[in-house]
Amino acid sequence: MKKDDKVYIGHMIDLADRIIDMTSKIDREEYDKSEYIRLACLHL
Repeated sequence: MKKDDKVYIGHMIDLADRIIDMTSKIDREEYDKSEYIRLACLHL
């Protein structure tokens, strides 16, 4: 079965939006200190 590229790209955009939501409330220093946030962003 062929994957629908629009669905795949839509999922990527949704995940990117979630990462932006997670990281827009913190500064770089807090991001660097938080292994939880870094791993969450990496695995989204």
